[in-house]
Amino acid sequence: MIAEAADAHRFFTYLGDELGLAKVWHRRGFVGIVLCRWRSAQEAFQRARRHARRAGADRDEAVASSMLFFCLVLGPTHVDSAIRRGEKIVAEERFRGVAGFGLAALGSLHAMRGDFDESRALVEQSRVILEDLGQTRRLVEASLFAATVSLLEGRADAAAERLRWAHDVAIEAGQRGLAASIGVHLAEALYALDRHAEADTTAVASGADAAGDDVFTQIKWRALHGKALARYGDMEAALEVARQAVSLSEATDDLNSRAAALADLAFVLRAAGLIEEEGRRRDEAIALYREKGNVVGEQSLREGEGRDE
Repeated sequence: MIAEAADAHRFFTYLGDELGLAKVWHRRGFVGIVLCRWRSAQEAFQRARRHARRAGADRDEAVASSMLFFCLVLGPTHVDSAIRRGEKIVAEERFRGVAGFGLAALGSLHAMRGDFDESRALVEQSRVILEDLGQTRRLVEASLFAATVSLLEGRADAAAERLRWAHDVAIEAGQRGLAASIGVHLAEALYALDRHAEADTTAVASGADAAGDDVFTQIKWRALHGKALARYGDMEAALEVARQAVSLSEATDDLNSRAAALADLAFVLRAAGLIEEEGRRRDEAIALYREKGNVVGEQSLREGEGRDE
């Protein structure tokens, strides 16, 4: 696919076809998203956005702008830098729906710093705008950011309610891939509510529905399933699946997902009595949260040291 995109890029460059170039960079960006290689995706969508604007292709420009917000939240850009960049995109954005979506993304970034009053206000502004425009798909996707805010603030019940709605809408629309991604987030919220069996069932079902190359979902369902297996007392299986999650995450630059997978493995290791490795894995997770600037994630993990979840 990358080779084909390179050939297409040369062809459209030769023709001076701005719309063709925008679509080439879109394709590269979506490859990066599926693989959780957010830095390359961000570069691709920045280029796609420029070419689409030159071509006067409003829809393509809007899609590229929306994807940039995912890249800033989920990629390796430090939270402080991501907020500055996100605010710039929102301020200059020509499309109200995209700006509304960006506000939810900014809300999740502020939540990582512990600025919960600001993050809640941004998420609410986003909801009002997207509902007013009737943009259900963007509202569903923005729910992922809203749920992040709730989870980081310790309001797992609010996160689960929002994600349940988004999951149901995605299913009704026939968007199985999107539903699977939402499903693993829902499973995380259910786990935080101590609904462990339901969380495990939801995670495993989401993993089964996800595409094999949907790296984020493949990581997350394994990490959650590993913790469930540890609670069931099947330590051998729990360690195997939790290590798989970490191994998959290592090929990505999604710092939060890598940290979460390591933290989940640390839980399993502690349950298995492997305390020395548990400490190493926890420290690795803390370092990744610090690299991202996720202050709340880092603090939560530090406060959980030496305690079962």
